[in-house]
Amino acid sequence: MEKAVKAAERQAAASLSKQQRKRTLSVVRKPYWFEKFHWFITSDNHLVVSGRDAQQNELLVKRYLRVGDAYVHADLPGAASCVVRHKGALGGVGAEVSPVALQEAGCLAVSRSSAWKAKMVTSAWWVGAGQVSKTAPAGEFLPTGSFMVRGKKNFLAPQPLEMGLGLLFKLDEGSVGRHTKERRERGEVGGEEEGGEGEVERRRQEWLEKELVRRREDLGAMELRALAALPTDSQQWAVMRAFEAAVGAGAPGRRVRSKSALLAQEIQRQVVLGSQAPALASKGRREGCGEEVGKEDQEGTEEDATPAVSRRAAAREEEEGLLALLEEEGVAGGGGEEEAEVEEEQRELRRLTGRPVSEDLLLFAMPVCAPYSALAPAYYKYRVKLTPGAQKKGKAAHQALEVFVRDREATPREVELIKGIADNELVAACMGDVQVSKPGIQAALLKAKRSKATAKVKASRGR
Repeated sequence: MEKAVKAAERQAAASLSKQQRKRTLSVVRKPYWFEKFHWFITSDNHLVVSGRDAQQNELLVKRYLRVGDAYVHADLPGAASCVVRHKGALGGVGAEVSPVALQEAGCLAVSRSSAWKAKMVTSAWWVGAGQVSKTAPAGEFLPTGSFMVRGKKNFLAPQPLEMGLGLLFKLDEGSVGRHTKERRERGEVGGEEEGGEGEVERRRQEWLEKELVRRREDLGAMELRALAALPTDSQQWAVMRAFEAAVGAGAPGRRVRSKSALLAQEIQRQVVLGSQAPALASKGRREGCGEEVGKEDQEGTEEDATPAVSRRAAAREEEEGLLALLEEEGVAGGGGEEEAEVEEEQRELRRLTGRPVSEDLLLFAMPVCAPYSALAPAYYKYRVKLTPGAQKKGKAAHQALEVFVRDREATPREVELIKGIADNELVAACMGDVQVSKPGIQAALLKAKRSKATAKVKASRGR
């Protein structure tokens, strides 16, 4: 009789334990705008976004491709259209997309194509934002997700077909200071290393600022009033954006930097020396920017009879007319607003870390699928390698999750956040037709299998 009672009690306890649900507080987070696309963060903190289908490719280029960004693609069926977003305003240090970011974006473009199943290593290419257009030649039609690329394509070196699945953690505002040196570009001001082109650019900017102060002290009252009538920095920045878009539409992508740099130099020359040459030439004179600057200098010396203030006013009127035209076409939306948008995006990216420490206050975890070279151990604590294989994305994603949860260095808070990742979010981030690999993955999967078998045996005995 006692045995029957004890058996009934055990059975009742087992049934109650199944019915009880553990109450946990989960933070309902607001998804980032780029999470609806394929995305990742490069090793130097550039955001790379690519479309999942033709409709998303269309949306990505029309809404999120800005002047200064890079468009990366591959001549393969199903290749992703990738947008590498720049990190700063045009003309500033670190504004251009780095070669490392372009290589990693090229790896994503090839891996998200038919080359993955075929295990074919090939090259991707990139162009500037001004070279991408939706306008087709006369008599032709561009389907959804297709674009016309004008000018020269810059081909990248072939990359191995190695992707990875990692985890990023959202940091509290007070914990960001511990991760300021993560994903820094070499030569970037404030990073661990300062050298090469970054150091030269920094010294050049310092020299220009000192020279500007010295030249302003030598100017008279009339010249200072004329300088006050020049366009503001935001207007000059918008004009530079329009100039780069115009140059990029008909010139190779690698020449955009030199011509925009010449324009920036010309604007600085106007502010410092009070040059009589207008900031922008006509469309026909843009083709030889370097030669026309010299011609404008000669014209300025020949027209000394014209008052300098009136010539500067004419230059300002010309730029205002161009800005009005750009606003009508939706090209110039205000340099200050876009600068604030870029800064806000970089601030949010800095709050995402792949290597949390015990002192950090973590808010949530999110999966990211990126080229394996971008998931370096210095930046990511949780990562697995994905190579072409036969596993479906659901099975591969759950295998990776088991490896992350059973990591020896995982803290209880990190394990809690990892388990809180939704299944649909995890599966959507992962790739299909893959093989998951990581040192010790077989031991972790075997341990998980044994623990499930043990729990099943205990449940059967309780019955």
